[in-house]
Amino acid sequence: MTYYNIRENIGFPDNYQKEIIETAPGKRMIVDAGPGTGKTAVACARVAWLIDNGGVEPVNIWLVSFTRTAVKEIQDRIKDYLNNPDDVYSVRTATLDSHAWKIHSGFDKKAALTGRYEDNIENLKYKINENKEEADFIRNQIKHLIIDEAQDIVKTRSELILSVINHMDKSAGISVFSDDAQAIYGFNRGKYGQILTDSLKENYGDEFSVKHLKTIHRTESPGLKKIYRDTRTQILNNSDKNKFEAVREDIISYSEKIPYKDKYIFSDKSCFYLHRKKAGVLRDSGFVKIPHRLRMSGLPVCIYPWVGITLHDYTEKKLKRKDFYELWDERINGKNFGTAKSEDAWNIICRLGGESGTRIIMDVLRQYLGASRPPAEVCYPEFGISGPVLSTIHASKGRESREVRLVLNKNYTEDDEDKKSDDEEARVLFVAATRAREKLLYSEMNQIRTLDVKDSQREFCRTNKKNSLQIQIGIAGDINAESVAGTGHFSSPDDIIQNIRTMAEKCTEMTDAYAWRDAECGHFYRIVPCESKGPKMWEFNSSELKSLRRKSIAVFAGSLNNDIFKAKEKIGAESKSIPPNLNYLRIFGLRTIVLPPGSKMSEKLHEPWSESGIIPAPIISGFPTIYFN
Repeated sequence: MTYYNIRENIGFPDNYQKEIIETAPGKRMIVDAGPGTGKTAVACARVAWLIDNGGVEPVNIWLVSFTRTAVKEIQDRIKDYLNNPDDVYSVRTATLDSHAWKIHSGFDKKAALTGRYEDNIENLKYKINENKEEADFIRNQIKHLIIDEAQDIVKTRSELILSVINHMDKSAGISVFSDDAQAIYGFNRGKYGQILTDSLKENYGDEFSVKHLKTIHRTESPGLKKIYRDTRTQILNNSDKNKFEAVREDIISYSEKIPYKDKYIFSDKSCFYLHRKKAGVLRDSGFVKIPHRLRMSGLPVCIYPWVGITLHDYTEKKLKRKDFYELWDERINGKNFGTAKSEDAWNIICRLGGESGTRIIMDVLRQYLGASRPPAEVCYPEFGISGPVLSTIHASKGRESREVRLVLNKNYTEDDEDKKSDDEEARVLFVAATRAREKLLYSEMNQIRTLDVKDSQREFCRTNKKNSLQIQIGIAGDINAESVAGTGHFSSPDDIIQNIRTMAEKCTEMTDAYAWRDAECGHFYRIVPCESKGPKMWEFNSSELKSLRRKSIAVFAGSLNNDIFKAKEKIGAESKSIPPNLNYLRIFGLRTIVLPPGSKMSEKLHEPWSESGIIPAPIISGFPTIYFN
């Protein structure tokens, strides 16, 4: 393999990287790699070298990554490095959960996702250890295993990896890429928290050599390099105490403080704005007036809207390429609904549900797109379309940006529930600071103390006024297929067609919105775009309310009402009802909701959506203050 593309695009390999990329296919190694040393790029180049030079078949290479977004980026990089770019589609690249489900469901036709991802992992671990068929599959299929971000694999996932390695052929190679200084997921070391690299060293000893990536490529900033190198050394030194304060001092020393007046002014429209907690992200999102994106746990997957715009009423069993192109030309009309060209869009869905290069089986496509975690190649990487990324630190893991703005909490105390350990919080700050390539800035704020609804994990917090709270709007499940095409919410299919047209016209970028509770549809909240604040509902007569219904584009699911009631009870509010309005909401753009074939929710939808199972929906978020009076 030549390194032309790698040298041209990335500027490596250096000697450390070259040694790792070209290690013999059957070797096993742990690669210790700090931030900015090219860890993921080297892992991708390693895959390409194994295929083009190492004699390993693409289908026998399994690559485990931590997030679905990372999987998509990894596939794109590997494609650039391969002699034959199409080989990338044969490499088994996926998250550990996705790998586990594919193996488990492949051997057990009664397998079902329970909604708890831990069950999926536990089931496969048991099958591999107890059933010869699954064990033989591992032994025969995996000739080289590559694990990216291994420090994030803990608890039962670490045990599953050990089970897989135990059943791999002894001649099969393993490449594990890790940075223990960035271990921020369940870091507490011990029986239930040991990270994968510790487990490998403990269980396999001399089978794994340890190699190091040492040259920092991500930044040329002297201050950032000190954080990347010196602060990392301090974190990895187990004898050091007060690591959190030391890392915080380093960040303040080597970065620039943002003046308060410039806090929500962004010269870099692609920068990262990082908070420790979701509530901080949600609160500041309300003050950012330009289009932006959100990244944190609990948000819905955002399938590109072009899927819904083009196919929402398509009910045939198979889709021909020429018919798709005609729908695209008629409905997309030059707008960018996530993918700019019809050819690119067709290639994406054809890889998922294609019977041939010119025909797609719609049920197969819906099965992929209707999964709880649909393929990353058909989804926005963030919640929203463009602009700065407002994110929790945990959700920014593995990503980088030219400019990073970090919000430091002013009022941490030693007994804070969120400050679980000095060591863990030091690592969290280190991860945040090392997302920056050129510029690191910081601001300070008082910590928002939040509660959450137990089942949904919806966050809320008390305000300084009696009987009021701020609550998160826009979690996964707040808007479902019934919300946008349900027979109980919309009187006719014509209403839904008009809503789709309105969304395609007015909701392609960030738009203000509000919601009001409508007695005619079971007291669900109806969503109305293009208003900064909703009217007081008791001031409207019946004809005005009818007009307002026509303006609504979707309805929040009943789970939101239930969560508001639960939050009200937690703060001890005395009111017996929930507020008539939710104000200061934001529509961030559009996405597509897809129901898999046989979904029971289809029965609640108008035709043709009950049959197509595909429909556009708004991407909506907010952290409004509500009053129980």
